[in-house]
Amino acid sequence: MNMKRLLPILALALAAALPVQAAPPTPADLDDLLLSADIDGDGLVTKEEFLELRAAMFPALDTDASGSVSQSELEAVLNDRIQRFSSKAFRKIDADGDGAVSQKEWAGGPARGFDLADKNKDGVLNEAERARQDR
Repeated sequence: MNMKRLLPILALALAAALPVQAAPPTPADLDDLLLSADIDGDGLVTKEEFLELRAAMFPALDTDASGSVSQSELEAVLNDRIQRFSSKAFRKIDADGDGAVSQKEWAGGPARGFDLADKNKDGVLNEAERARQDR
């Protein structure tokens, strides 16, 4: 898949890892954004880390407790750099096109982005794979 098509999926998938309470710092690049999912701090992002952090953020994003996340709820936690990808990525994750991302759609979205970035299919995003996402 073309990196330009993958970037919005990854950006949205990992944007949720940023703190909800305060304006998140702008990552220098997508590598910094991906590293925010590195729970154990080993410099590698495993698929499990990626999915664990992503799943844990759904309730925080669903600010009205409706069981789904609207684009406006999502954009409220994104910084300016990532917001430019949010509309396109939101539409990709909103599989049924109803304008809201259900928990099921949310859970299904990030694995696709991770899998596309994981070029050697070892279940880990290493430094080289993370760096490729910035192109």
